[in-house]
Amino acid sequence: MSYGGGGFDSSGSTTNFSSPSDKPRRSYAEQTLTPVTIRQILNAQSNGDSITLTDGRALTMCKIVCAVRSMEEASTNFSFLVEDGTGLCEVKQWLDVNDAAQNNAVEDMRRDCQDNVYVRVIGTVKDYDGKRSVVANNVRKCSTANELTHHMLEAIYSQLKYKQGPSTSGMGGAAMFSPMSNSVPNMNMQHNNQSFGGNQVVEQGGNDGMNPVEQAVINYIKRNATNEEIGCDARQMKTALAGQFSAQDIQASLTHLSNEGMLYTTVDENFYMYCQ
Repeated sequence: MSYGGGGFDSSGSTTNFSSPSDKPRRSYAEQTLTPVTIRQILNAQSNGDSITLTDGRALTMCKIVCAVRSMEEASTNFSFLVEDGTGLCEVKQWLDVNDAAQNNAVEDMRRDCQDNVYVRVIGTVKDYDGKRSVVANNVRKCSTANELTHHMLEAIYSQLKYKQGPSTSGMGGAAMFSPMSNSVPNMNMQHNNQSFGGNQVVEQGGNDGMNPVEQAVINYIKRNATNEEIGCDARQMKTALAGQFSAQDIQASLTHLSNEGMLYTTVDENFYMYCQ
C-alpha cells in the first residue's frame, strides 16, 4: 500500500494527499527523481528555494529508504522521524481534510508505518525556520529487505555516474562498482521480517521489476513524447496499445508508475511524462 501526495495520480485504494499550492507546475528537468541518503540531504546546500547536493546536482524530487523511529499524527498531517544509517530527518505527509475518501488510506498508514518499520519515501526537500525536512508525495512500507540494499547501491551509483559523466570505457555500469571502502554508508541497523512486508524473496528480472504493461507504457512515452512539457496523451496511448493490452491494464500501470515516482502528469491528468 502506498500513500500518494501532490503531483501524482492515484486511484482505487491509494488516496492522493497534498498541501495547497498556487505555484506553477515544474518543468520536466525539475521532476528528476534522485535516490539519496539522509546524510546527503542534510549536507546539501540551500540557495533560496533551490537545494543542491555537495556534488553539484540540483535536488528536487528525492527518494529515500529508511526506518521509522517515531510517528506523530495531527489533524492535517503525519510527521515521521526517519533514519537510514547515515542520519535522521523529519518527513511530513500532508492530509487533505476535505477529502472524505482518505479515511481508509489514513488507517492503512497508521497500521503500516509504525516504529522501526522500513518505508520508501518520495518527496521534496524543504527548509523551514532553519530546519530541513522532506515533504512527502508518497510513503509506503517496504515489501522486502532488498529494497533497502537496492536503494543504497542506487544512491552510490547515481552519484558516481554523475561524477564520471558518460561512460567511454565500454564497461557500462559495471565500472561504477569497483571497491569503494569509504563510499558505502553505515548499514548497522537491526531489522527483521516484521520491519518489511514479510516477503523476503529476491526480485528477479530487469527493467526495475516492471511487468510487460508497465514496460510498454514507459517505452511508448519515450518514443512519442516530443515535448517534455506536455508528454504523452494517455488516451492515444491506450488506442495505440489496444492490440496488446486492455485500457484498464494501461491505466492501472500509469497509476502504479506515477505512485512509484517513475511518471508524472503534465498539462492535465491525461498527459504523462517519465522521470529521468
